[in-house]
This record gives sequence, structure tokens and C-alpha cells, in this order.
Amino acid sequence: MKTQIQLYVKNETFYTRFFGGGLWFINIFRKLPLDIAVDGKKERLKPQAEPYVYDVTPGYHVIEGRDPRALTKKADKALMGAIMGSAAIGAAGGSMAMGALLGADAASSNVTRIGMCSVDLKDGSIIKISCQANRKGGVVFRAVK
Repeated sequence: MKTQIQLYVKNETFYTRFFGGGLWFINIFRKLPLDIAVDGKKERLKPQAEPYVYDVTPGYHVIEGRDPRALTKKADKALMGAIMGSAAIGAAGGSMAMGALLGADAASSNVTRIGMCSVDLKDGSIIKISCQANRKGGVVFRAVK
């Protein structure tokens, strides 16, 4: 019997493509890929209706997902924080430069998110997992029934 991991790569939501980084006017029409590593083998996978099938040995397996646009999303979030911070502090009569620094720091985080999923498969097991990038630059894994 075959032991398989079936990985469904889903496209980002319209909201995430629109507000998640630069070139939104192009990205809303594209299928944005994810960097997926199954047991350390890295691949760039595009969203599609059929699953990517991995024949594996029974045992413990780790699936890592990384959004290639994570840094762009983080920079875009920091830019919006800087604009909002400078507007808020400037409206209160303070230094707009200091408001921009505070807003950028508050809006951006210092981590690049990596989604991880680990499974322990028995002989003949088939597991179906969907993965999708989120607005924060992480990858969310969910079991499919």
C-alpha cells in the first residue's frame, strides 16, 4: 500500500492579494506560488485544483510553508503604519517624523512567519492537507476531509 501526502495549494484570497504588498493591480489576477518543503525537499508550488502528491514512507514527516511575498507584505504594512502614525501625531501637534517611526515600528513585526505541519503516518495512510498564504506573510495548513 502507498503512503501519501496530498497537498492542495490554494490561491490567496482576493483581500490578501489586494492589500498584501506591492503590485496589487497585477497580483489580483495571478495565482501566487508558495515555497513548500516536504521533509526538507523545497519546491515552489502554484495553486491548482488537483493536489500535489508525495509518496512517502510510513513515519513522521514535516511540511514547511513559506510565502515568497512575506517581506513585501511586511514592508507594505510598515509603510502604512508610518503614514497613519505621522498623520495621528501630526494632527495632535507633535513631530510627524517621530509619528512615522512609531507607526512603522508598531505596525511591522520582526519575524518572517513560517508555517509548519507535522504528521505521523502509518502504512497505507493518505492525508489531504490544504495550504494557503495569509495577509501577514505566513502559511496556514488545514486538514481536508
